[in-house]
Amino acid sequence: RFKVSSVPSFVVLDSATGKAVTRAQHIPASTPELVAQIKAAPTLQELSETSFQERCGGSLSGPCQWAVVLMLPMSLLSNGDETGGKALQQFREACLAVKKSYSSGGLECFWLRHDRTFQSSAWLQSLSKLTATVKDFDSSHNVWIAGYSINSDGAPRIALFAKEVLNRGLLQRDLTHWLAAMLQAGPDGHLQNSEVAAMLPSLPEAETELNGPKAWIRRQSEALWEAVLDMGGYAEDNSASMLQVVLIAVLVGWPVLKQVLNWLGPSEQPQQPQQPPPEPAFKIGDKVILHGLRQHVNYNNLRGTIVKAEAGVKFQVQIRIESEDKVLAIRAENLKKA
Repeated sequence: RFKVSSVPSFVVLDSATGKAVTRAQHIPASTPELVAQIKAAPTLQELSETSFQERCGGSLSGPCQWAVVLMLPMSLLSNGDETGGKALQQFREACLAVKKSYSSGGLECFWLRHDRTFQSSAWLQSLSKLTATVKDFDSSHNVWIAGYSINSDGAPRIALFAKEVLNRGLLQRDLTHWLAAMLQAGPDGHLQNSEVAAMLPSLPEAETELNGPKAWIRRQSEALWEAVLDMGGYAEDNSASMLQVVLIAVLVGWPVLKQVLNWLGPSEQPQQPQQPPPEPAFKIGDKVILHGLRQHVNYNNLRGTIVKAEAGVKFQVQIRIESEDKVLAIRAENLKKA
């Protein structure tokens, strides 16, 4: 939820955390101006061929001497875990603070889900020598921050932020000091926990659509699908037939699916407005003339009076024949107003 002072307004959200990075702003009149304001928002982009080309012009030089990447597993973002989002937010704030202090540039920050693709995991592997020397903190979360540059000899240089990233109260302060030290040292200066590498990994391809934390239904459906795949592998290893796999999947999946459907409840259909019943062709007291009768043709052209209506289909008509009053049940199509 976001507070707005006027409408229409727009808010720029961080694609990783789902948090707002700008205040609500009035939508400008022209589309190019709107696009420019969105691009100017202080967002962090995931490292990819596209984002590196947009932010660094495709090379580690000039205003992008250092590309700093926060690497974390997908689970810290997809399962509603707030620790990953908080680390991303502190990382972004530290990058913004340093970039404001060094207006000449030289730093660009990205984040990366290192277990998304093979190319993404190669960036985590590039830190293996440096992370092997880090001690005295929990590295089981597999969350790291590293800076990449090219020195004057044209060789890649990697610098590691060798401190705890998750659940660290002073993370933003420590990151700000570390980033400032990197800019001051430059690609050739002295930095602790750094090394010259043989080459840098290739950039991963951009993900065309990035969703926020998955909802409960999607998480349950994906867990069910993984369970089915696991059962399929077990059945294949034990030479079980495909029919057995399908039967097991149905037995396991149907209770879960039924629970989800019951939780969702029946969809409400919009109620159609009730049409008023049609008015009868004749009312009590109307004077009518009988016509078109086939069985009692002698009644045709006689005049009568409606004395009662029967469900709007038949009408009781009082007629006078030879000084005697009779009441006949006549259909509407055999009556016409006198």
